[in-house]
Amino acid sequence: MGSFNTYSKVSNKLKEVNSNIDIIGMYKYNSQVELKDSVQSIRQLIKSKKTLKRSRKTRHYYQQYTGKINGQRVKIYLIRKGKKGKWHTILTTDTNLSFTKMNSIRWSIEVFFKESKQLLGLGKSQSTNFDVQVAQTTITMIQYLLISIKYRGRLMKQSGVYSKN
Repeated sequence: MGSFNTYSKVSNKLKEVNSNIDIIGMYKYNSQVELKDSVQSIRQLIKSKKTLKRSRKTRHYYQQYTGKINGQRVKIYLIRKGKKGKWHTILTTDTNLSFTKMNSIRWSIEVFFKESKQLLGLGKSQSTNFDVQVAQTTITMIQYLLISIKYRGRLMKQSGVYSKN
């Protein structure tokens, strides 16, 4: 569909399954955002003269807004690397999420996909059948989880947290 409506539908379905689930992700659309005192597009927010915050740890400049898109309450982070970098928009339905926490969640997701693609062949399925692609992705995710569990167990054993009785 290519709009926030799709994002809203996925979010609403997930909330039906578990009301504690929040979504975080990159956002590429120029939707209208209802703020406290106005309605602006994401492009207008980027062009606004709002003072940028800086994260020294990640070397990003960012702006954050809390508002509504299509009636759904969201927190919007407009982020760029350095003073001249390209702006990226990240949306989350968790309006209490800090920039630091959001960035660590986002980074762990990026590491997961990079390692899954490089080491486990995620996205290399040559089948045009959607069901086969879903199965391959599911198997890759299960492989990643099993490897992660084994790795964590080994680390715990080495550090003495876990010992055989």
